Amino acid sequence: MKLEELLLQCGVKNSHLAVVHCGMELENPRTLLDELVEFFDQGILVMPAGERSWEPDAVFDPERSCSGYGAVSELFRTMKNCVRSAHPSGSLAAMGKGAEQLLAGHEKCISPYAPSSPWWRIFQYGGKIILIGCGLEECAFFAALEEWAGCAVLSRRFRRRRLALGNGHKKRMRIKLHTGKHFLKYPKAEKLLRNKGILAETVSGYGMLTVIDLREAGELLLALLKQKPRFFAGGRRSVRLKN
Repeated sequence: MKLEELLLQCGVKNSHLAVVHCGMELENPRTLLDELVEFFDQGILVMPAGERSWEPDAVFDPERSCSGYGAVSELFRTMKNCVRSAHPSGSLAAMGKGAEQLLAGHEKCISPYAPSSPWWRIFQYGGKIILIGCGLEECAFFAALEEWAGCAVLSRRFRRRRLALGNGHKKRMRIKLHTGKHFLKYPKAEKLLRNKGILAETVSGYGMLTVIDLREAGELLLALLKQKPRFFAGGRRSVRLKN
């Protein structure tokens, strides 16, 4: 079946906002991207487009810095009608009506997932999370939910970056990153979301296709994380014994 048919089968509409995460090593990244852009012609298509790692005090240029999220994301952020947010560690690329307003002000957030970030506006907008050829460990929205619930582990020290402003000048920035590798535990939510009818999955020509209802998953996991802050934590909290 074509990707369009599979998306429709999983409850996705062309008018939806869709946050798409693609596998890092797809054989036909351009073909997949063309299918996604064509399908979401009435909606908003969003992809993570930040850098995975840099040297200390490195420069992030929204126009030129490559995406660290695979070939599809890199091709997407260079498209003519695509806009990109200016947060060095958690940049997002988006296309569609209202995309520029959706991503505005990202560079003002200390963390890329802060309540003032585009992720909150994405949550309020609603739509779908689509994972293609990868698992829930790639779902950046879960990192935002952790931060909003107060259970994310942020770097103690600020990380210094420089943002290219496009006029030859650079702005010094101080940001904080999520640490603790909680993303490795994000697949723990899969069974819960599936049982609630919030997650659908099927096999596509690009690998496993997983679709998650963004608003319903966000509300469910926010409530869960407030009750169980260590749901995505790597292990048990260590206990210091008295001498």
